[in-house]
Amino acid sequence: MIKLPNDCRCSGTAGNPDKGIQDELPVFPKNWKQVKASLKKNWYIHYRFYDPINAPTGKFIIVKAGINEFKTVAERRAAIKEVMSAILFNLKVMGYNPATGALNKPSDFEGTVEYEIDPDTPFIQALKAAFARVSYVKNTMDNIRHILNYFEKSAIKLGIENIPIKDIRKRHIRMVIENVARIKDYWSSNQFNHYRAHISLLFRELEQVDAIESNPVISIRKEKCTKKLRRTLTRQEREKINNHLKSNYYEFYRYMHIFFHSGGRTTELLQVKRKDVDLIKQEYQVTVKKGEQNIEVIRPIKTVALPFWIELLDNCKNDDYIFSNNLTPGAVSINPKQISKRWRLHVKIPLGITVNFYTLKHMNVTEVMDELTNVYQKAAEEATKLTSHKSTKMIETVYDLKYKQRKDEAIKAIDNGFV
Repeated sequence: MIKLPNDCRCSGTAGNPDKGIQDELPVFPKNWKQVKASLKKNWYIHYRFYDPINAPTGKFIIVKAGINEFKTVAERRAAIKEVMSAILFNLKVMGYNPATGALNKPSDFEGTVEYEIDPDTPFIQALKAAFARVSYVKNTMDNIRHILNYFEKSAIKLGIENIPIKDIRKRHIRMVIENVARIKDYWSSNQFNHYRAHISLLFRELEQVDAIESNPVISIRKEKCTKKLRRTLTRQEREKINNHLKSNYYEFYRYMHIFFHSGGRTTELLQVKRKDVDLIKQEYQVTVKKGEQNIEVIRPIKTVALPFWIELLDNCKNDDYIFSNNLTPGAVSINPKQISKRWRLHVKIPLGITVNFYTLKHMNVTEVMDELTNVYQKAAEEATKLTSHKSTKMIETVYDLKYKQRKDEAIKAIDNGFV
């Protein structure tokens, strides 16, 4: 057992500094130090962490950290030693607590502990600590978690994972991302920009808590990408999908129509409860999540979609999600990924249609805007003349106090059916 700061400990073999013997964490396979160690199995470091308050019975930890990317015993053994050294440094020196994800330096640590994330925290550990602090929508958090995993593998291969976060510069970030391109099977300019944007969110948090003086990612230029044309469904494809789903997967057919006419996202619709819907006013309330902000908005229900809402909400309890298991009302919130999976299984594969489900939102918004433009452009232009302004923006955002109300009423009346 290895003693750690703050009355914590972890499984492993305690070393003897006087004899030059280092602490050692358990490794799988046990014969990892021998030449005959098998490369057919995944290698990893594992230990149980004990915290008298947060993990009295122990929290089991497995760390792979890109170790199995190496294809020779010697390379893999070296990677194990490097990763183990980083783990022990974080546990013993930085006071890292795997049970809480927090850093809590021991009281006898040289200097005054005055940072939420200390500037001396190792590069990757600091990013993990920042990740534990931020709160974005689930999809963004999943993306950051995935990217951070590759970031760690890449940094370890480059040998820069333990550089204090205060010393990380733009060149280090570029090195790591460019090395990720060599690790992953697929890479593109879009991927580069995707990694850049999400890792910047963590550096922004580090900047907020004074772990770094400025965000080095901001000055990294985005790579130029080719913007591909978005293909939409033809009228014949829409009819084909409509008939197929109505005959074979009615609940998904109903969801598709409600989604198409809602103008919202799947993540938003799947959080709507019966109490959020007013069928008489033809509107529903939804929480729109943009980055770190949550905004409650009222969305109109189009008359053409109203029968689907009425049918769905029949016998639905006030606190039920309107889309739960099997896309019917229930007490459980379901994963938004179910929708894309159903679209792939029920539409893409059997019908040979390649368009993604989210394209339906683009199609409806385009059709709605075609109708609204015809109605509102003329009215806004006349009001602009009346107020002597040069554009319609002031009318829409300042003077017309009922602009949204009128727009929502117009949207309700738009009869752009799916078929």
